[in-house]
This record gives sequence, structure tokens and C-alpha cells, in this order.
Amino acid sequence: MGIENITAVILGEATDSAGRVLEKARETAEEIMEQTEKTVLELTESSFQKGERDAAALKERKLSIAELDGRKLRLGARHRAIAKCFGAAMESLENMDEADYIDFLGKKISQAAGNGGGVVLFNEKDQKTVGSRAVDLANALLDDRQVSLGAETISARGGFILRAGNLEINSTLEAMLESMKEDVIPQVAAALFPQPEESERRSF
Repeated sequence: MGIENITAVILGEATDSAGRVLEKARETAEEIMEQTEKTVLELTESSFQKGERDAAALKERKLSIAELDGRKLRLGARHRAIAKCFGAAMESLENMDEADYIDFLGKKISQAAGNGGGVVLFNEKDQKTVGSRAVDLANALLDDRQVSLGAETISARGGFILRAGNLEINSTLEAMLESMKEDVIPQVAAALFPQPEESERRSF
């Protein structure tokens, strides 16, 4: 799996299962609205002697509060569903076939190194299992200065950090997904929740 396929993984997860989170939020919001309308009716009847104007104002306030609560629930559902999609993408990357993972790392390392060379750092697991082969592949793709496998390990779920002099390039899986969020989240939100309200879209 290449980095270009991560978006497809995220969107696939979005359309597959995360919509259930929104459905639950919708049901809860409907329950709030139903309960609120019932309460408003009771309050309106008991307050009728105070005048229709006061009763109408009370009803409007209660309904506005219920709508706001429903919007908050939907927004919370969006955040949870999108987080679930990115979590699924991370798991797919972590569970990538070893040969594909080495190919993925080797190409990313060569792109990050360019002609500058450097030292490649992996987490402890990857350093022992795929690190040397990924570095060898990167060097086969590089035209000039080579990269080497570092003895130090990093705290990351996967990917690597490339150090070249004072320059450090963070290409861990976490950093890669984080860098994609700004571009991918609108697509995920559109797949999960077509035509979100403008106020909710701005809050991601």
C-alpha cells in the first residue's frame, strides 16, 4: 500500500461503518426534541394564564436549546466517526504486508533523502525486522549520497525519521496521517455526512 492509497482506506472505512455513529446521535437528538416539545406543551398549558406571548417565548427558548443540543450531538458524532476512520487507516498501515511495507518505506526514504543522504531511524520493531532492507531499497533508488540505518530507535507506530546534519524529517506514520488531515477530512465528512452545516464544517 502506498501513501496515495491511505485516503481510499479512510474513505472506505467512513462509508462502511462510521455512519452508525451519526445515526445514534440523530436518534438521541430526536429523543431530546420529542421530550422538549412535550415539556414545552405542558409548560405552555400551565402558563396559559400568563398570556400567550409569554408562552410562545418560553416555547421558542426551549426549542432553541433542544436544537442546539442536537447540533452538539451531531458534531460530536462527526468527530468520533472521523477519528475512527483515521484509526482504521493507521491500523491498515501497521498491518501492511511486510514486502509492501518495505517497498513503501524504501520509496519514502529515498524521497525524503533526495541527494542529501542521512541516517534513518525506526521504532524498535521495524529496526529489527525491516529497517536494513528498507534502507537498502532506498539506497538502490538514490543516485548520489546514501542513507544509513541508525542505531537509535524512535517512539512511533511506524514509518521513520531521517536525520541529515541539523535537518530532521519526520515521516512516521503518525506524522504522515496528521499532514493529510486538512485535505482528507472534508472528503471524509462529505462521505459520512453529506452537506454539513457551515458552522459545523468550520469546527473540524
